[in-house]
Amino acid sequence: MGIMRPIANCRSVGAHIGSYRRVYQSILILLLKVADVINTKIYKAVYELAEKLMKAAEKEDREAFDSLYAELGAICIEHENTDKDHPEQWETLADFTEELDDALVMYEKALHKAEVANSKDHLSSIGFSMATLQVELGQEEAAIKHLKNAKISANKIEDKDLKAEIDELLEKLTAK
Repeated sequence: MGIMRPIANCRSVGAHIGSYRRVYQSILILLLKVADVINTKIYKAVYELAEKLMKAAEKEDREAFDSLYAELGAICIEHENTDKDHPEQWETLADFTEELDDALVMYEKALHKAEVANSKDHLSSIGFSMATLQVELGQEEAAIKHLKNAKISANKIEDKDLKAEIDELLEKLTAK
């Protein structure tokens, strides 16, 4: 798996390097939607770190990736349970977490924060990301549960691509 797993797992992308633009666009769209809710300084830091993490992964620069990941983790921990805590930080950290089980823990944390904030965009994207990982881990029942919840949340969002991806994966899993 290596350094490419985080990018491969970001919602709506494959493991191919050509997909980095789509990851970048997805992160940009989500971050722009939350820019007015999340602290601007933190938003900018998370956005810049995500961009640098993608570049480090693309170059397979392990040292830079690990350093940037630690910096992102420190931002999350520093603001946890404060008024600056936001699901976006945790979702981004989970997107770049290499160990699948650890990534699921981060997504759970992000999902809880999104539930508290009633953020439909985040509930949808986090649920989809979790389901994607769960499929990879052979946890199809859990994946279906998260996809069904993500689909409900997605009814209230504008991201048609995400809605289609949720529907497509849910259909694939329930058709078996």
